[in-house]
Parts: sequence; structure tokens; C-alpha cells
Amino acid sequence: MSFLVSHWLGKLPLRTTLWLNLVALLIVISYAELFLLSKLAANPTQLISMTLVSLFFTRLVIFPWQLIGLLRAIEFDYIEHKNIFKTRALQIFALLTILFTLVYCLEVIQGTLYYLKQVESYSRPGDKVAYQLTLSEDQQRLSIRGDLDIGVTTAVRSTIEEHPQIRSVVLQSRGGQIYEGRGLANVFTEYEIDTYVFEECSSACATAFIGGKRRYIGTQGKLGFHQYRVETTSTSQFVHFYNLHAEQQRDLALFKARGIDQVFLDRVFDQPAHRIWFPDHSTLREAKIVHDVIAR
Repeated sequence: MSFLVSHWLGKLPLRTTLWLNLVALLIVISYAELFLLSKLAANPTQLISMTLVSLFFTRLVIFPWQLIGLLRAIEFDYIEHKNIFKTRALQIFALLTILFTLVYCLEVIQGTLYYLKQVESYSRPGDKVAYQLTLSEDQQRLSIRGDLDIGVTTAVRSTIEEHPQIRSVVLQSRGGQIYEGRGLANVFTEYEIDTYVFEECSSACATAFIGGKRRYIGTQGKLGFHQYRVETTSTSQFVHFYNLHAEQQRDLALFKARGIDQVFLDRVFDQPAHRIWFPDHSTLREAKIVHDVIAR
């Protein structure tokens, strides 16, 4: 506690105040945010909430303590050494740190609000979303086509709750948001929904498929796996804290919980992001990815 108070009053050595309490601590905070948010945030809503809490605590509580302590230490250093050039240089550095922090905060807040708007507006199927939800005539099968965009998990959950007779889902997608693929998998597991693939289901879609109680692939169907990547789109401006390795480990844990063979798990993310691995049907059956290969 005395160390914190001494910094606040500017009584610590200038070198300690500048390099340890400001520069080093800002670096540690940045990496800690990256690690903790990627580990603890299980879905987009949690990521938004935790990011705002982190931003408030680190930039509105810790940073003012860092800055005021530095400015007071600079003042005391000038009184002692009378070096105006050193003092002005340090004050300019402090000003640049303030500007950098403000820009960072504004960018994160802007991105967070945009992302929140996307989550809310894309939670309802419509022309503006990249996916399509279609019910069969007997309302027992739901088809999901297109990119697994932001909000598809919420939309699918709502559809299943409105139509509890749904017992199976047909997936046709080349991928989408990481969180959404995992979210759909959890929904399918929760409601004991069977999953089917008759065409292509890759990347985040393959993760969603794994959540099925029973999993089937058509004779022309294929499941694709590759390493994750963050798309360069307007939505990705918010995702400063994506840890792709951590996300892959989460999905490997999900796969393992569904009884998938370890030998297969070791190969799931072998392919780079720009390539896709399509295992043959016999490999999928042996690894317990699918329970059976069926005609459409």
C-alpha cells in the first residue's frame, strides 16, 4: 500500500515511476486483458461486458494513478535537477500517452457499441443476415444455411423454443463466427437435437455439427476443418482480444466432451486458415464424428 501511495504522491524515483509503473504496467495490462478475456468470455455478450469492465478499471482507475504519479515525479525531478529539456520531453511523453489511451478507449467503446448492435439486430432472422432458417412442413426439422453470422445462436434457440417439436437440424455453411459455432453446438446438446450434413459444413459449422445428439452425414456431404482466423471486416474492429489458439483449445475441449477420438483431435487444426481438410466418411465414422452415413 505504501508503494501505491508513494507513486501517487510522486515520491518514487522517476525511473521507477516511468518505466515500471507506467510503461511496464501498461504492457502487462494489455497482455493480461488478451489472456483473461479470451479465457473467461464464453460468448459475445460476456465478451462485451467483460471488455467494458476491464476498460473502466484499467483506463479510468489504474491509468489516472499511473499518470498523476508520473507528472508529480517529473515535477520533483525538475525541482531537484533543473533540467528543462528533460522535463519537457517527459511531459510530451505523458501527453502522448494520454492521447494514445483516449484513442484506444474511443476505439474499443465504438467497436463494442457496434458489436452489441450487431448481436441485438442479427438475433432475428431477416434479409439483412447472412443465414437462413427454414422449418420443414412437419416442423420437426430446422435447416440452417449460409454464414453463421452474429446472433444466429440466439435466433436458433428462439426458434427451437417456439417449436419444441424440432428434433433435428440440417447444416449447410462454410463457417462464420467462432462463438456462434460453439453456441449452436451447446444449443443442440442442450435440446438433444440430431445434426445432419448433406452438402458442406466447414469451420465454425463443423463445431456446431459436433453438438448433435446423433450426427449424420449424407453420401455427398462433407465436413471441413482448419485453423481459425479473424476476418478483416467492420465487425472485427471490436475483437481486440481474440486469442485464436485459446478459441481452438476451447473447441477441442468441446469435441473431446462429445466423445471424438484423440487421434482425430490432433489433426483438427493442422490445416492453415486458407486451406480446409475434408476427412473421408470412413475417417469421420472411425473418429466418432458421425454416427452414420445416410442417403438424403
